[in-house]
Parts: sequence; C-alpha cells; structure tokens
Amino acid sequence: MDFNLILKNMFEELLNYFNEECFKNIKINNKNVSIGNDFLLENLTTKNIDSIDLIIDELNLLRQENQNILTKEDADHKFFASTEILLSSAYEGFRKIKESFINLNFLKHSESGRELIDLNEKFVVRKLTSSSQRILNKYENLPNRFVNNNKVKEFLDCLKKMMSCETVNDLVLLSNELLNKQDEIKKLDYFIDYNALIDEYGWVHDIVKLSNANAEFMGLIVDVEIFSNVIKQQLFKENRVRA
Repeated sequence: MDFNLILKNMFEELLNYFNEECFKNIKINNKNVSIGNDFLLENLTTKNIDSIDLIIDELNLLRQENQNILTKEDADHKFFASTEILLSSAYEGFRKIKESFINLNFLKHSESGRELIDLNEKFVVRKLTSSSQRILNKYENLPNRFVNNNKVKEFLDCLKKMMSCETVNDLVLLSNELLNKQDEIKKLDYFIDYNALIDEYGWVHDIVKLSNANAEFMGLIVDVEIFSNVIKQQLFKENRVRA
C-alpha cells in the first residue's frame, strides 16, 4: 500500500485548495497570503511527517498577524473575521493530515513482504459518522444569528445525512457535496451581520466558536479523503491477490 502517494496527493490538494481558492487576493500587512513550497511537497513522506509542522507554524504566525489587526484603531473587523475562519480551517486541515498518518502508522504491518493495514470499512464509517455528529453539534450550538440562513441550513442538513452513511463511497459523495456547500458560505456574509458583531460585547469569542466549527469540518473532509483512499487501495490489493 502506497501511503506516501496518498499523503502527497492529500497534501497537494489541500495546499492548492487554500492557496488558489481560499487565500487568493488576501493580504495581511500588504503581503499576499500563501503557504508551503514545492520543496516541502516533493520531499514529504510518512517517515518525515513532522515536516508538516512547517506549514502549521506558518499558519500560526499568519493567524497572529491577523489578530494584531484588532489592536489598530481603524481595525477592519470584517477582514479579521473572514480571514481567521480561513486560516484556522487550513491549520486544522494540515494538523489532521499529520495526525491521521501517525495513527495509520500504528495500524500497519508486513505480511509475506507486503505492507498491510488493520483497517476495515465498518470502522472507518463509524469513525467518520461519529465525527460528523460532533461537528454538527458545534454548529447547532452557535448563536442563532450564525445559522439563521437558508444556505447554512442546507449545509447543516447535508451534514446530518452524513451521520447515517453506511459505506465509504456514500461518505465521499456527501463530503464533496458538503465542501461545495461550505464554499458558498465560507466568506461569512451568509453567517454574520458584521455591524452587529462590531457593536456587541464578546463578538470575538463568537468568531472563535465559528472558526472552531469550520476548522473541525475541514478536519473531517481531510479524514474522509485519507481513509477512503486507504480503504480503496486495500480493497484493490485484496481483489488482485484473490484473482
């Protein structure tokens, strides 16, 4: 099983998603927001998985720079809020890649010269549907003003469907639909009355709650991608051996 291929593909997909879609045209302190580099991608393997920390550290610095915006008298609260959502989602996405491959490493073993893994589809489905339930609870516990919108409700209804999935393929299809729906609302204009947030006490704490929910959602999407690819490779190899 080629874990390095799964790792590289997932890492590259996530890097491109954030750099080319989410961070496009975003500047902090007059600098374009962009993460990672080709050298890191080319040299990333399961044996040096800790190199992902370079991306995680980079995102932490960007989040700190973004938070420093709030110390200025002419602070752009809308920019801070929307950028924090994107940066925290990226942080959780790359953190989840590292965590998942470390966990997968403990499940690997060799047999007759072949690298195998103790993982079955039922376990993966149970793990991912459980995660979707936890994330749904986080969204539903947000203040009403964050979820009182039809597009947000459509997103949450789709997330509810994931909880009843019985196969990895169903999870993959729903995760793609979910990501498209979340893309429609990730700029926060559907979530937030910015003027109300600026005037209300404690609005930063509400933004943090929303950031956490969106970040965990990104972690779920990453897990679906990683574990579905592992299961697919496993089934392909098993069928080839039987043949």
